[in-house]
Amino acid sequence: MRLIACNERGFTKWINQKETDHYTKKLIKITEEIKLISKDFESLSTDELSNEFQKYKKQTKEEATKNLKYVYAIVYVLFKKIYNITLHDVQLHGAIALYDGTIAEMRTGEGKTYTSALPTILNATIAPTHVVTVNEYLAKRDKEELEPLYTTLGFTVGLNLNEMNVTQKREAYNCDIMYSTANELGFDYLKDNMVPDLSYRVNQHGFNSTLIDEVDLVLIDEARTPLIIGQDSKSPIAPIMKANNIVITLSPETDLKIDYKTRTVSLTNEGAEKVSKAYNIENIYDEHNISYMHLINEALLANFIYQENVDYAVTKGKNKEVCIIDTFTGRMQPGRRFSNGLHQALEAKHLRNGVEIKEENKTIATITLQNYFRLYDKISGMSGTAIEEQNEFQEVYGLKVIPIQPNKPLNRKDKEIIAFTTAEEKWNYVVDRIIHHHKKHRPILVGTVSVEDSELLSKKLNKARLKHKVLNAKQNEEEAKIISKAGIKDAITIATNMAGTDIKVEDDTELVVILTELNESTRIDNQLKGRTSRQGAAGFTETIISLEDSIFKRVNVDFIKRFKLTNPLPNSFIKAFKAIQEELESNSYSARRSALKFDDVVREQRNIFYNTRNSILQSFRDNDNLVIELMYEALGDNEEAINNFNLLTEDDNAKRKLAKEILLYSLDKAWVDHIDKLEALKSGIGWRGQNGKNPIITYQNEANALYEKFKQQVYQHAIEAIIDLKDYTSLKTQNVYANKTKSNFQKRGKIK
Repeated sequence: MRLIACNERGFTKWINQKETDHYTKKLIKITEEIKLISKDFESLSTDELSNEFQKYKKQTKEEATKNLKYVYAIVYVLFKKIYNITLHDVQLHGAIALYDGTIAEMRTGEGKTYTSALPTILNATIAPTHVVTVNEYLAKRDKEELEPLYTTLGFTVGLNLNEMNVTQKREAYNCDIMYSTANELGFDYLKDNMVPDLSYRVNQHGFNSTLIDEVDLVLIDEARTPLIIGQDSKSPIAPIMKANNIVITLSPETDLKIDYKTRTVSLTNEGAEKVSKAYNIENIYDEHNISYMHLINEALLANFIYQENVDYAVTKGKNKEVCIIDTFTGRMQPGRRFSNGLHQALEAKHLRNGVEIKEENKTIATITLQNYFRLYDKISGMSGTAIEEQNEFQEVYGLKVIPIQPNKPLNRKDKEIIAFTTAEEKWNYVVDRIIHHHKKHRPILVGTVSVEDSELLSKKLNKARLKHKVLNAKQNEEEAKIISKAGIKDAITIATNMAGTDIKVEDDTELVVILTELNESTRIDNQLKGRTSRQGAAGFTETIISLEDSIFKRVNVDFIKRFKLTNPLPNSFIKAFKAIQEELESNSYSARRSALKFDDVVREQRNIFYNTRNSILQSFRDNDNLVIELMYEALGDNEEAINNFNLLTEDDNAKRKLAKEILLYSLDKAWVDHIDKLEALKSGIGWRGQNGKNPIITYQNEANALYEKFKQQVYQHAIEAIIDLKDYTSLKTQNVYANKTKSNFQKRGKIK
């Protein structure tokens, strides 16, 4: 079976390579045709080129595909006239691939921002299009940089930021081209499906096409992160504190099973007995004690799995808060909270440090980025490291990854991994290597995986009297300033993976990148290595690790310790380290696949709910009687409710208005309760999986049963509302969404 599997993988790889080679030949051919056509436009002025473009301004998808070479030829010439830039062939290759709805893998420094402009323009000739960046700074930068090109062609350009009000956002969405972050798009989608009237929506043009920069970060790394809109919900603090006080008395050796590999922790029989005794109950696992078990579970995660300055940081100052650190970029995420009670558990953990336990939010709307982007008719994206995830891109999003050959050959020297037994020996060697490169006046970028590590290294460099800059979650606001100077001679920069790809290196200068730990994903390591050797420039990378690194806490490396070890460790262990990394990558992929199956259940139900809600709003706007029919359907055969509904309204218009408001109130109220039940179901499903039941099938069955109850609850709310209503004027819409402004909503993201 192993032989067959290997052969299958090899065959698939061969097929993919054959397809890639064929596609690359196609890109080269079209590129030559574009450049040939462009010669006919070179004598035209900017205004004449703009006029020439107008014949392609409004076209169908089929027409746009047919006219790609002519549109790209015009833009190709405009780049020369507006920016004094001649696009490289590889940029045209990438632009063609992106319009085809693929992922273009282009190395750092190949000019992906300019590459993205061409497919964005062509997509905008069909319908409004969205360009997605990883943060608002890049969205603003790219929009401003490309706006002269877009406006020359007669396009309107918008920028969608978190701080904008509804009117400003609607203006941005009404533009032909809009720049935004993934999170902001997702939150806007949720709010658009909570409005009391269709006119309040910010996105009134649907989901036509989107182009995503750093697509692997958005669609892979952040795929499972739900965007959650919540309402304040009163929740007692005492039970959270009690759970924390119980957990801190437990012994990791005897009371707990801690699996760092899967980031899970559970009670042993001894531990379960201690917890049950603390609550004065017979069995913590009993169905009636599920609320206790939930609190204990979150407290266990907070105290034994989630690490300060790795997963989160405690802010300084008078009002100390637990602030999430993005796992992949090292960026702080203020305003976002871990869900399901985990954030409160972390606050309880740090109560003695002056952190306040805040009230939990009640979820009223949620969607993962994975499922949000599946709404678009067309997705494309760019990344320097997408090929490693090509199977997942194909399976989940139907996206092919197209490797684009670089403009200049890679001139980078990657040294073999050097490993030590202890972290102290590793850091001392890192300092020695920094000193070595610094004497040669090379700029140095040192990658660390946590705030704690970056600060530890900073202290060692201070001791060695080496001037340097630190870029981590705590220096988030200074990112642009620090990165702008990271490529100059003698610069030493310590950074988590938030270090930007746009490091400008001085001429004849070799940027050295030093990795101080293996990431769970090879792709993240490659991203950091890709900070050097842009556009064929020379550069170095070194990888220096230790057996005490966090990655090895998730796997058993005792087999290595059985050998007689020297420092650094022999090269024979390098393969073992890479195998460990591959294993963790595989585990992460499996976790994402599993999460998708769970979320697809919610996705189906959410789509039905939103479609029903939209039907009500559409019916009311169109002035038809569907909303009245739906109202009678909800009231069923309850004569009291039907009579009251008929008596309260004098004409069809009043009937429609009353029906709309009652139905929205009933739907939304029931939906919020339903989301809570689904969260509780999902939270406890793993415990039942330990009893031999398939958790996904169990979840599907029970979630569907809950949905049937949700529908009945909608009808019940409608009946009760209409019976309790004395007259139409007394109706104050109790809809949980309708009267909420942006400032009333709290956004949070679950990273579990």
